[in-house]
Amino acid sequence: MNRLVIIGNGFDLAHGLKTSYKDFIKWYLVGVLDSYSIKELNHEDSLLKIENRTGRSIIKYSYDKEQPWKSLETLELHKDGITIKKSILLFRILKNIDTKGWTDIESDYYVLLKENANNIEDCKSLNNQMDFLRDKLAEYLKTQKADTHNVKNLIDICKDIENEDDIAESAIKKIKNTNLGYFNNPGSYLKIENIMLLDFNYTSTTELYIDPKFINHIHGSLENRNQMIFGYGDEMDKDFQDLEDRNENELLKNTKSIKYLEADNYRKLLNFIEGGMFQVYIMGHSCGNSDRTLLNTIFEHENCVSIKQFYYKWGENEGEDDYSNISQNIYRNFKDKNLYRDRVVNKTRCEPMPQVPKATK
Repeated sequence: MNRLVIIGNGFDLAHGLKTSYKDFIKWYLVGVLDSYSIKELNHEDSLLKIENRTGRSIIKYSYDKEQPWKSLETLELHKDGITIKKSILLFRILKNIDTKGWTDIESDYYVLLKENANNIEDCKSLNNQMDFLRDKLAEYLKTQKADTHNVKNLIDICKDIENEDDIAESAIKKIKNTNLGYFNNPGSYLKIENIMLLDFNYTSTTELYIDPKFINHIHGSLENRNQMIFGYGDEMDKDFQDLEDRNENELLKNTKSIKYLEADNYRKLLNFIEGGMFQVYIMGHSCGNSDRTLLNTIFEHENCVSIKQFYYKWGENEGEDDYSNISQNIYRNFKDKNLYRDRVVNKTRCEPMPQVPKATK
């Protein structure tokens, strides 16, 4: 039995890294407002333009570094002679942070791409904003350092032998029919032969635990920001066909399936899942729609025998975790719902994701 371990942003968060998109946007705005309030009269980049017509530097301007988007709003509303213009992407990102407390930049981008598909110039501007964000994200992530203190056996978990109870019933029948001699007794086990960590993060946190030869950085890494895949990957979406049929390449510029062809990581993944039966472990990946095409390829592959998630638990009481949310996201990645019910491991067989202990004062 082989094992494919899907690594998402929750893996970095479990190591104390502040790698959420909200933390990233906070860092970006703090940098803008620091520079603006101390030494510059004006600011302009692909996301944000601050124009000061007073002719005076606002040296004493103070703001909330935990919620700089609120301070940006205050500056805009209460400072005469100052004009602030946000790009459509930044406007949507900040609105989501304000109303939901979080944002998914790749999903925000895709929604705006569909809304502006009739205006190619607007789409070009939107793609430029994504390029700018990709470069700033790489810059930000390089400031983050993983804390491995007392993270419990994250990779040891990945190497555990396989129990029959975690494997889909259809796969057990398939194994028995091969006459390999497995599962002659209840509670029997399979040895894990090959492991691949399919790392969706740009960071190198997984390399703290395992030889890089077992790691597939499917979206690229910080070592080469030009090869970082940052866009959208839901070709199952009902509106995607409309973008494709328009015969305009600007609409497909940040489609992940196309970007995968610029490196050999996707081919390595296909070779792995074609190489024999495999179980999927999910560690810190939300399984949201921005990766739906790729996840569907994995989850519905004939060699996939089960899908087991390590969920985030924030409290001691029943239900104070994100198992249900992740399960719902996994559901959307299946076209065949019978396969979903067969392959996804129930909660009683899953366990929380190990976390770095919170600092105590």
